[in-house]
Amino acid sequence: MTTNAINSSVQTSQKPKKLTYISFLKFVAMALIVMWHVVACPKPFDIGARMCEFLIVASGFLVGYNHYRNQLDSKPNGILKYTYKHLKEFYPLHIICMVLIFFLNFTNNIAKFNLTTIENLFANIFLVQAWAIDQNFVFSFNGISWFLSALIFCYFLSPILLKGIKNLKRSIILFVIVAAIRIWIELAVKMGGDNIFGIFFHANPAIKLLEFFLGMLIVPTFYLLKEKIDKIGNKIFFKIIWTIIELAMPFGMWFFMYYLSGTFIRAYFVLFFCICVFIASMNYGYLSDFFGLKIPARVLGYQMGAFLLHLVVNESLTKIFRWTHITLPSNYLIAFAIKMVFLLIAACIYHEFIAKWLSKLMDIIVHFFKRILFDTKEPVRN
Repeated sequence: MTTNAINSSVQTSQKPKKLTYISFLKFVAMALIVMWHVVACPKPFDIGARMCEFLIVASGFLVGYNHYRNQLDSKPNGILKYTYKHLKEFYPLHIICMVLIFFLNFTNNIAKFNLTTIENLFANIFLVQAWAIDQNFVFSFNGISWFLSALIFCYFLSPILLKGIKNLKRSIILFVIVAAIRIWIELAVKMGGDNIFGIFFHANPAIKLLEFFLGMLIVPTFYLLKEKIDKIGNKIFFKIIWTIIELAMPFGMWFFMYYLSGTFIRAYFVLFFCICVFIASMNYGYLSDFFGLKIPARVLGYQMGAFLLHLVVNESLTKIFRWTHITLPSNYLIAFAIKMVFLLIAACIYHEFIAKWLSKLMDIIVHFFKRILFDTKEPVRN
C-alpha cells in the first residue's frame, strides 16, 4: 500500500470533528419552538415553522458531514441498521410521551377516546402520522411528533442520498435541481395547483426530505472551502472575527426572518438556512470552543429530549399550577424561563438515568422479534 493510500485510509477512518456551534443553534431553535408552544408570547412571524425548517436542513447537513468521507452501506440491511440507530435515540421517549399525553388528556374524560383516537394512536406508534392529509391527524397526541415521522423517513433514505455528495460537481447540480423542485412545488400549491401532499403539505415527509437533502448537498462545497480556511483558522485575529460572526448570527437570522416574513415563501427560507448552516458549521470562533466544553456540550445534548418532552411538561405544569393556585408571572420571558428550567431538568433526568436502560430494552425487544420472525441467533448488542 502506498503512502498516499495509507493517508487516505487514515483520513477516511477518522471521525469528523464535532460541530459544536451548530449544536448551539439547534438548541436555540428548539428553545424558540418551546417558547412558541408553551407561553403566550408575541408572534411577529411563524417562528415555530422557521425553526423546524432550520432543524431539518441542519440534520441533513450533519448526516452528510459525518459520512461524506465514509459512505454508509446502502444495501437494505445497511439502511435498516442506520435507521434503527437513529430511531433508538428518540423512540423510547416518544412512546413515554404518548403514554403521558394519554393520561393527561383522556383519563378524566374517557368519552374523548374514540375510534379516531385509536387510529391516531397507532399512526403515532408507527410514526406515519405526517403522511396523513388531515392536519388534526398529523398533529395528534404529542403534536410535535410529526417531526419525528418526517425525520425518520429522511434517515431511512440517507444511505442512498449520500451518493449525491460523492463529488463536488454532482452535489452542486443536484442542489440546483432539488432547490428548483422545492420552490416549484410551493409556488404551484400557492397558486392553486393540486396539492397531492395533503392539506398541510409543509409537514409532509416528502417535502421535508427535499429540505433535508438540500442541507446534505452543501457538504462537499463546505469541505472544499473549510480545507482552505483551516490554514488560518487558529490565528487569533481570525478567531476573534469568527466569534463576532457567531455572536451576530442568531440576531441576524431573527431580523432576516422578521423583515422577510410574508415576502419570502418557505422554500426561500430553506435556502437561507442552507447558508446559515454552511457558515455556522465552520466552527472557528471562541463560542465554538466554549460549547465544546464538557458541561455546555452535555446541556446541548438534551435538546432532542427537551423537544419531545416540552408539550408533556407544559401540560403537567399547567395542571399542577391550577391545583396549587400558583400563578406564573405575566411577563412571558420570565414564564418561559421557569418552564424551560423544569423542561431541562426533565430532559436531564431522562438522558442521564433512563435513556441508556430503555435503549437496551429496545435492543432486547427487537432482538426477540428478529429471532421469532427470522430465526436468527445474532446476540444482543449493547
